[in-house]
Amino acid sequence: ALDRSARQLKRNMATRGDTAIWFESPFTKIAPLDLPAPTGKVDPVVRVALAGNERESFQLVVRPPDGQTLRQIQIKPSRLVDGRTGAAIEASAISIARVGFVDVPIPSYYEGPTGQWPDPLLPVNGSLDAEGGICTPIWFTVQAPANARAGLYTGTIELYAPDLPPTELVVEVEVFPFALPERPALMTDFGFDPVRALDNAKRFGYSGSGDGLVEAYRVLADDARVTLRSLAQLPPESPDYPAALQAFRRKLNEGAFAQASSFAVPASLLDFPEQLAQANAFVRDNGLAGRAFMHLAHQPMRHAWNRYFEKLQLLRDTAPDIPAMVTTIGIDPLLHEAIDIWGVHLPLFDTAPREALISHIEGEGRVWGYVSHEPPRPYGNLFVDNTVLEHRVLFWQQYALGLEGMFYE
Repeated sequence: ALDRSARQLKRNMATRGDTAIWFESPFTKIAPLDLPAPTGKVDPVVRVALAGNERESFQLVVRPPDGQTLRQIQIKPSRLVDGRTGAAIEASAISIARVGFVDVPIPSYYEGPTGQWPDPLLPVNGSLDAEGGICTPIWFTVQAPANARAGLYTGTIELYAPDLPPTELVVEVEVFPFALPERPALMTDFGFDPVRALDNAKRFGYSGSGDGLVEAYRVLADDARVTLRSLAQLPPESPDYPAALQAFRRKLNEGAFAQASSFAVPASLLDFPEQLAQANAFVRDNGLAGRAFMHLAHQPMRHAWNRYFEKLQLLRDTAPDIPAMVTTIGIDPLLHEAIDIWGVHLPLFDTAPREALISHIEGEGRVWGYVSHEPPRPYGNLFVDNTVLEHRVLFWQQYALGLEGMFYE
């Protein structure tokens, strides 16, 4: 009963012909069995707006008639040109991917639905096929350079296939008169386990190296403007900690962490006070104060609070430039003035601690929000079967609530 059924999508087609081709917002997740319901109007233009140094996406959906698979579809975007100023965004700034699907047998929220959900963006190696009777979403991402001039840029997308008439579509990109900074103002700390990532990738046929996969995740995180903790974390304890810090400094000076908004300091250093003091000096001397922190505890139960307060005092005495963050949840959350950064599960804003949280934020206390494998709807989260808006709204919620960071377990 929960299986996702075909939706009727009333849409303007981008072309005329037996094969349905239309543009789709990046906020809409297109399922394989969705059915376009043409309005009768033809609109071959897709419109995108973004700032300098920003990426924005759109989709082009191809659905051939039942039993008529289109093979070897080639896609060629042109450069985008502002007809008023002559400024241009090169075609290389437009990336193309095929949207893949994953099966969701158990929904993350009670009303479902289950079935095939779009999620991975798969590489297009020269050409792609579109199966008859099935929607094939193609994902385009436009990146405006940081120095892009404000204006309206226009270009084309050409489609070629043996069984498809030559098709030319139009792209209009409005660039705003400002650029996003290299490093976002919202601090982020997303959990990432390279070993688990490699194990799971191999299950899906990945045959590359672990280092190659980690680099791909790093690029993806930079594009999404989030920081993966394990890739920007200060070194853990080691027999030669000064050498470990020196190696980290080289990467820092080479710009490896240019977009990192946070630098986690391993809590295991509390067992090695001398090395923790060295990490504190490193944070202070390399301009990382304000971005470095130690995740002292995650969702501690009340019976363990005193133990963490003892660790907090040790951190204060040994590393005064490294603030402590405690992430907390539930009906008895750990919210104490002695904790530098309150990491709060977002549903706490709808429960009894709400007034204390608002008061702490208004008093310029440092508060981060977080979600993990919960909560489901009506809260935003990053589940595959959430809508795209529910993914994006998380970051706007941090801004609206006055939070300085977002943690994701």
